[in-house]
Amino acid sequence: MRLVSCITFAKPHAEKLLARRDGAVATFRRCAISVRFPLLCSAHVATPRRIASAMTTMRSSKPVALLLAALLIAGCSKTPESQRAASSDAAAGSLQPLAAESADVLRAKIGRGDTAAEYAAHFEGDQLSRIVEHRHVAQATVAAEYEFKGARLLHYRGAMLTGSGEADLQFDMQGRLLSGQGPAVSEEEIRQVRGRAQLLRNHALAQRATRMHH
Repeated sequence: MRLVSCITFAKPHAEKLLARRDGAVATFRRCAISVRFPLLCSAHVATPRRIASAMTTMRSSKPVALLLAALLIAGCSKTPESQRAASSDAAAGSLQPLAAESADVLRAKIGRGDTAAEYAAHFEGDQLSRIVEHRHVAQATVAAEYEFKGARLLHYRGAMLTGSGEADLQFDMQGRLLSGQGPAVSEEEIRQVRGRAQLLRNHALAQRATRMHH
């Protein structure tokens, strides 16, 4: 009689525990199929073998099961917007920093709003040889590099000015385009690159002249 009473008393509690465990297992099964398992290295997809191993751990410990379910729900709730923001931050973090100001490097800013930029102008003696630009476009910062020989632009590589993507343009000493034009690089893009190069060059030379006289 006492044994029957104990079983009757414990049965509802056991059923509740099993229901909670089964709910956690179901949540884990749904999420693990569609996302990378947060408790594993982010470079490893939740394979059937890893899922089976995690399921075994969950069945053996109710607190662990609930913790895994909570973490997986948090991982599944990540929105595309937050993923795009993370990608944007990573892209911004990949820009190489501009060279520090020195006797041969001039740091300056130019423009405002959508055309604002910061650059490092590199000099060899009195001659401007190269400009590295960080250009602010919408919510992003893109990089570009201009190489000069005297007043001539010889090489441009970096973000396009009239669209998305990258351009790599080489010119001769007469200003003729040697390489880089294609379906994605229009005549307007080349014209914009030449104009931007001259704008930055003139600005850098004026800034250097002003600073040398102070």
